Formats: sequence, C-alpha cells, structure tokens
Amino acid sequence: MPKESKLTISPSLKALSDVIAEWNELIMKYVEEFPDDPPLWSTERANVGILAAAAWKAGGLSLEEYDAEKLKGKKRKKRRVDLFIRTANKREFVCEAKQALIRIDPKTKVGDVHKEIDAWLSEAVTDVRRIEGEEACRLGVFFAIPRVSTKITMKDALDIFNKAMKQTEADLKLPVLIPKSAKWADDPQYLYPGVTLFGRKV
Repeated sequence: MPKESKLTISPSLKALSDVIAEWNELIMKYVEEFPDDPPLWSTERANVGILAAAAWKAGGLSLEEYDAEKLKGKKRKKRRVDLFIRTANKREFVCEAKQALIRIDPKTKVGDVHKEIDAWLSEAVTDVRRIEGEEACRLGVFFAIPRVSTKITMKDALDIFNKAMKQTEADLKLPVLIPKSAKWADDPQYLYPGVTLFGRKV
C-alpha cells in the first residue's frame, strides 16, 4: 500500500468521497490513541462501525444492522443488513460487508492475492443483491487486511498487494497504511501494515 492513502473511485460513487475520507481519518485517529491495538484485526462489525461513524462525520447519516427482507432461494426472509448510508447530498447506499486477512509470505503470488480479494468482494456483492425493496444504490464492501510474514520484506509484500489491488475490478479502492505496522502477540510471525477498503457497485 502506498505511504499516502490514495482514493480510486468511479463517478457513480463520487457522493461517497467525503465519507471515505472521514473513514480514513477515523482509522488514523484511533491508531494515534491506541498504537498497539489498531482496529485492523477487529471484527467486520467493528470496521463497519467506523465506516458508519464516517458517514455522520461527513454530514450524512447511517444505520447499522437493520432488518430487511432478503431472498434466500425463492423465499423472502427477514435478515439484517450491514449498513445504510445517506450522504450529505442525499445519496443513499446499502452495503453488505466482508472482512478477511490476506496472508502474504515469500511464496505468495500476485494472482493468489488478487483471486482472494476478488472472491471476498464478489461474496459481498452476492449478499447485497439479495436485499429486497431497496431503491438505494447497492454496494458490496470488503475490508482487506494484509497479514505479512516476517520472512518477506514489507516492501516486497506491499508490492504484491498493490499489484493485486490494481488488478481487482472495483468501483472504490482506498488503502490505508498505519504509521507503524502492528504485531499481534498471538501471531508474532506476522505484521499488519494497514487495511484497504474495496467497494463494488451492483
């Protein structure tokens, strides 16, 4: 991931630009307060919460984990939707999110990382397609968290990730690199340099 976060976003999602910028800022603020416990390895639910907070910070509003009808096979059932966002300029989005650690070691190929990112993002898109009765723009979201082996240099690992990110078809991409790569006490052979937000419009 680049040293400075650079947002790539399609014209159809430009209304989310301020929200995504605030998401970036909130992550960095959290890391400043808790440098040894960044939100990178927290649950999907925690990271969706930061994105929801970013919507409010950007002058919009959001609602998490609300009930809606979803298709399961040919049946409609009440299920929870991860996130609803209404931006300051009144654009509305419904999001289903996924999160995963992307392991990178000396044997990892760019194609392996790209395939994994695409699979998770596609799963999020599949989930958001199942939501019934929504007129808002539907967005599959994926939080990709590189899990970098200490047996590979961070430069080489991020080069692999960056190339995979470029190959991934998405309407939204924002990598966030934290100032100091995190190391989890229960996982000492790996470093966590940041998180990348991917979004794909349905």
